[in-house]
Amino acid sequence: MAHEMQDVFRTAVHVWHHRDELTQHGFRAQVTRLENRPGSVACSRRVTGRLAPNLLDRFRTHRQHLLVFLASPGCVAG
Repeated sequence: MAHEMQDVFRTAVHVWHHRDELTQHGFRAQVTRLENRPGSVACSRRVTGRLAPNLLDRFRTHRQHLLVFLASPGCVAG
């Protein structure tokens, strides 16, 4: 699960860096796809390991804040 979430964040940063190359609709579609992806990753898997349940709980608890930088692109230093 951690590797999948890392991929979500990596993709989100990539989309943010290329936001000026996308139409507003294209950017919004990418953001929506990313916002929906963490939920499916976090809710559909069984986790193993000592710390994995804690990480999963944090992702679930703070889901609405994970990709907030995509909603306000000017707030992130490039």
